[in-house]
Amino acid sequence: IGLEYKIREPRIHQFVANVGDCINLIQDVNRDNVGALLDFGHALESGERIGYSAARLLKMGKLFNTHWGDNYRLWDDDVIVGAVNPMDFIEAVYWLHRYDFDGWCGLDQYPFKNNAYDAATESVAWVRSFEGLIEKIGMNEIGSWLENDEPKKALSKIREALFDFKMR
Repeated sequence: IGLEYKIREPRIHQFVANVGDCINLIQDVNRDNVGALLDFGHALESGERIGYSAARLLKMGKLFNTHWGDNYRLWDDDVIVGAVNPMDFIEAVYWLHRYDFDGWCGLDQYPFKNNAYDAATESVAWVRSFEGLIEKIGMNEIGSWLENDEPKKALSKIREALFDFKMR
């Protein structure tokens, strides 16, 4: 059972609104078959860093499923993955790979103004691009930035890998 949290729907607030609420409920239920379905759009809407949310659930062994979609953090806009918050997705992909996540990954989008096929294929292309970026930089390299608290180095290397641009 994957619990999918969300902070709000029209005219109501949800009981399980964020990753902390979800973790508390998972711990209270205390069953091996109860975990989380992490909807990245819902996490962004709750003001979370999706990489951090994923890492917390992965460390517990309680991330069962992911829904991929992006938004402007105020509503579940369901835009193409990476269109608004690419750095969050890069971080999330790193944590999914670091913990060897092998659960389900699915798109959760409703492209109001776009062709659904085009939105889905572009989202998949972005996810694959984020995976390629992590592979290009290397898991050990990224891990060392985190361990040594080196945000400038991390951003420089990500920029160089993304845009093939180095400052002189």
